[in-house]
Parts: sequence; C-alpha cells; structure tokens
Amino acid sequence: MSLESALSGGLRTQFLGRTRRLLAETTSTMDEVRAASREGAARGFLCVADAQTAGRGTHGRAWSSDDAGDLYLSFLELPALPIERAPMISLAVGLGVADTVRAVRPDADVAVKWPNDVLVGGRKIAGILVESHLGTRFEVVVGVGLNVARTVFEPGLHATSLDRLGAAPADRGEVLVELLARIEGRLLELYRAPDATVAALAERLAYRDQSVRLDGARVTVRGLDRYGCLVVEDEAGAMRPVVAGRLEPLD
Repeated sequence: MSLESALSGGLRTQFLGRTRRLLAETTSTMDEVRAASREGAARGFLCVADAQTAGRGTHGRAWSSDDAGDLYLSFLELPALPIERAPMISLAVGLGVADTVRAVRPDADVAVKWPNDVLVGGRKIAGILVESHLGTRFEVVVGVGLNVARTVFEPGLHATSLDRLGAAPADRGEVLVELLARIEGRLLELYRAPDATVAALAERLAYRDQSVRLDGARVTVRGLDRYGCLVVEDEAGAMRPVVAGRLEPLD
C-alpha cells in the first residue's frame, strides 16, 4: 500500500499529518518542515521522504537514510505546555514510537533510551530529533527515523528493524498510520497529564538500575524526575538529575 493511499484511507489523527508532503528524496525532512513553517504551515504539517541525502541525528551525527523501505519523517508541533517542559516532547514521541513497535510486533522487548532512541532487545530501531524555536510562536520540529524494512546494517551499528523482528514484512503505509496515531496520542497525554507521561516512560526506561556511560563518565541509571530529566547515581553515590547528555552502554 502506498503511503498516500494509507494516509488518505486510514489516518486516525486530529492534526498530525492532516497536511503533508510526501517526497521520493530530500536533503532532510526536518529542513522541509522548517521551510514550510516559515511559509505558515499548520500544526501537524508532515513531511515523509523515501530517502534523505543529509539526514541528521542528535549530537551532530548523520542518520543513515537511503531508500531502504524505512520511514523518515518530520512534523511541526505547537506544544501546549510551558517551555521548560519542552524536553519532554522527545520522551512522549519516543513512547509513541515504542507503542507502534509493540502494536506491529507484539512480542518485541521495547525500551525507550533517554532521551531520544527506541531500542528492541538493546538494538536501536528508531531515533528522534527535536528542534525548538521561539519566535512569534513556540514551535518544535520533530524528526523520527524508524527502521522498517532494512535488514542489513553498517558494520558496528547495533540496530534492528520491524522486518527483522517478524516472519512477514511490515506494510510501510500501515506502520505510518499507526505511528502518527500513537505519537499524537502520547503528545496529547503529555499536555493533559505530564506526570502520566513520566510514569509511562519510567516503565519502559532502558538501562534502569544499570551502569552506563553518560558523556564519558560512569553512572547508574536510577529513573526520572517529574520533568523527565534522567536521574543518575555517580560512582561516589551522589544522585543528580541530567537535563541533556549522551548515554551509552558500557563496553
């Protein structure tokens, strides 16, 4: 099923994807949505591309996004929450992605790696990028890369895909429809009851009570605070919240 056919016949959202642009190739769907926003695009404007020539992830890393049957998308959101809670948007979207993976592959061991990855069995299946802008309005552009059909990965890349997790290939259009509905649902929950988002994420938090490296330092993940900050314990036993950082498993 084509993406447009799936969206036209099955979209279950209030705003997400109601206006959209589907492309065979672009530099970055994030850039497409940012440009559309400058032209007055509505909340929920969506861009999906079969391939990106300059896809990007967090910490300035490139996102592998050739035409392999995966999903590369970005959308415009106007968050209904205080700007200090903006980092929680990435967490809510991560939950939506995790919900989607479980809906498509019910037996998958899905976890959300704070603050912007989704893992299955410890392997990365999706990444999330959120870029915020405060001008005449507070807006964010959210990017999601979800591995759907890819079955071969670059050497050293600890990753998986929906097709590697199931006996039958996943339908890309059906996955997109599910993904948009699940993400929108988690965003609306965040705006309505942020504590519920934190509680849901705490149940799916990757590496909980495990030692990891945070920006090179060894810490133990203990949970989340009410703002969605990661709570870690350092080697001296001190507990502290972390607003941003690069989390990696120990070698």
